[in-house]
Amino acid sequence: MSDESERLNIVLPKRTVLRIEKLKEQTLAASRTEVIRSALLAYGALVENVAQGNQFYVCKPGDDRYTPVNFVFDVAPAAAA
Repeated sequence: MSDESERLNIVLPKRTVLRIEKLKEQTLAASRTEVIRSALLAYGALVENVAQGNQFYVCKPGDDRYTPVNFVFDVAPAAAA
């Protein structure tokens, strides 16, 4: 990872800021910036997996049924290696 950084100012709805604060508390993140960085890393990994055709499922504790997760974004298929 590069040591270079760039400041990015964004305007978010109050509801989104409250969600970031809740995630900060739930994940014991040091800052809202850390929450956003972690969220972008997770989103990037998710997009890469979906682009490769991978599917995601959830299973509730004590239940052996797996339910597919439907995401609300489109992803271009990954280029063949």
